[in-house]
Amino acid sequence: MKSIIFRISVILFGFLLAFTIGEIFLRYLGYAASDIYTQGEAGLLILNPNKNIHIRSVCFQNDVKTNSFGFHSREYPLEKSEGAFRIAIIGDSFVEAMQVPLEKTVASLLEQKLNSLSSRSYRYEVIPFGISSHGTNKNISYYEKYASRFNPDLVIDAMAWNDIEDDVLESNIITGSPSGVLKRIKKILRKSVLITTLRKSYMTFLSDPERDVDKLPVEVGILLAEYDDFWNNAWIRQEDLLKNFKSKAAKNNSDFMLVSFTDGYRVHQGL
Repeated sequence: MKSIIFRISVILFGFLLAFTIGEIFLRYLGYAASDIYTQGEAGLLILNPNKNIHIRSVCFQNDVKTNSFGFHSREYPLEKSEGAFRIAIIGDSFVEAMQVPLEKTVASLLEQKLNSLSSRSYRYEVIPFGISSHGTNKNISYYEKYASRFNPDLVIDAMAWNDIEDDVLESNIITGSPSGVLKRIKKILRKSVLITTLRKSYMTFLSDPERDVDKLPVEVGILLAEYDDFWNNAWIRQEDLLKNFKSKAAKNNSDFMLVSFTDGYRVHQGL
């Protein structure tokens, strides 16, 4: 018995040592560190406000400028000027867009496109509220605590396929199930440079359109025509969240739009 415990202890120590060495090494190389985020309103995660942050990952490097509210965006005044049409776009890493310069983010490109229209009746402002790794459930919170203060005319929920999973996890946490432990684990893991780097490499690999569709992970089942009970229940919850989001926006006299962002799986001809 003691021999088994000793072996397990050695294995665990080896994993911990390897993890620590990998973490230190990646930070030494300048890969994105955990201190780029902080807690904002109601404990919501935001980027450190008013900072110039150099981000380095497996496949990109970028200098990110955050505004005073802690988002990858230029500064917008809370009070909307006359003749302006405001759009708040809320989402995860697609909206956060730390991989690209500010002028290349989805919010900036949309704003440029709308303001270039010769037939436009307004001056458009597209304000992003993007933080990685959450779904519609958290988007509602970011709308209530941040985006609603800017009195947007239109609220966009930018949804990616993994948001459904995130919302299922959040629903389990809200109902007090043991999955609350998963939330705490997730918070810890997202602070690890090693874990986030490996995850991004893995997701890049999965997005390769040359891969065999039959070997894609089970999570891709969310994109198929028929769902099992898990995904059926997940979609029911998602519909409830979207209706709730739309209702909250309507109470503030804002229109609501759902935009589904595309990733590698969706353009694969086999799906």
